[in-house]
Parts: sequence; structure tokens; C-alpha cells
Amino acid sequence: MNQERTRRDYDTKARSFVYAVDVAFYVCDKASLKDRCDKLKSPWKGPGLVLGVITPYLLRIQIRNAVSVVNHDHVKICRDRDLPKWLLRARRRTDEGAVLLYLPRTGYGTSYVAM
Repeated sequence: MNQERTRRDYDTKARSFVYAVDVAFYVCDKASLKDRCDKLKSPWKGPGLVLGVITPYLLRIQIRNAVSVVNHDHVKICRDRDLPKWLLRARRRTDEGAVLLYLPRTGYGTSYVAM
């Protein structure tokens, strides 16, 4: 009973969107530079591409050449009409049957292999 009341009261803004592979998104950019005012800076970085869903809460993402893992709470769907060319090319590669492979030692590099 107490647990149900707590969930009802405190989980009002819990997000339950499920992300799929090849979805365009923005990532919350919390990094700040020393002696710089971030007041007018955009809080979102991107658009990027979801490369894989590790768990329902962890996503493997790519923004330009950088591949990283982020929590789904720091991601927002991109509804832009005009997407960058690199993002469209990456989508086309996966549509044509290319498989994205991760280098096991570093976990950061990627390579495309046609199947």
C-alpha cells in the first residue's frame, strides 16, 4: 500500500518511451567549459542515431564520429525535417543490410560490414 502511494506521487514524470535502432534523437549536454557562461547555450546535442538498445534504459548512440552509451532519460526524439547527411548515410547503410560491428577491445570504434 505504501509502495503504491509512493509510486503514484513520485513517478508522475517517469518516461516510458521505448527507443528503436535507427531513431534520430538529441542528447542532453551537461558539459560546461571553465570560464564560459552556458546560459544561452543549447542544452541539447545532436541529432544523433541510436545504434543499439542494450537494456530498456541504456542506449548505444552515435553523434557524428563519437559512439557512447547513455541513459534514456538524457535522450529526446528528434522531429527535425532536415537531418544531417552523415545521419542519412548511416541509416542507408543499415537499410542496405550492412551490420554495425563494435570493436570488442575498446568498445568505441565501429566498422560496417556488408552481409
